[in-house]
Amino acid sequence: MSAPIDLGRLEAILHASGVPARIETMLSAGVRPRQLRVHTLLLGILITLADERPPHLRRIHLSLIGLPDAQKRRLGVTCAWKNGPHELTYRQTEYTFARVVTALAEQKRDGRPSEPPRVCWRQFVCLIIYQ
Repeated sequence: MSAPIDLGRLEAILHASGVPARIETMLSAGVRPRQLRVHTLLLGILITLADERPPHLRRIHLSLIGLPDAQKRRLGVTCAWKNGPHELTYRQTEYTFARVVTALAEQKRDGRPSEPPRVCWRQFVCLIIYQ
């Protein structure tokens, strides 16, 4: 990161929006829990944007693994596996992003996006712009 980024402020924006929790409820549970939570993915997007970089998945992944160790553990970027600590992979970032995009893109039978994803996304974008 090129400039100090106020991680607490970015997390406050996410928390105030309620968007991560709403998106999590749209995702179906798999056999194993995902390492990367929606909150952490969206935080990675905000960190990348705050650093004035385009939010490509690779850059989002790099932003998350570039956090201090304590933050990485707290956010689930690094977690304990049976063979020791495991750091988030690009593929895990890509997987969670694809799941979020699919959940937000679900449509009604008439072709329009369903209301909760549309409202959820609009709230998130507005909070980013106006905070």
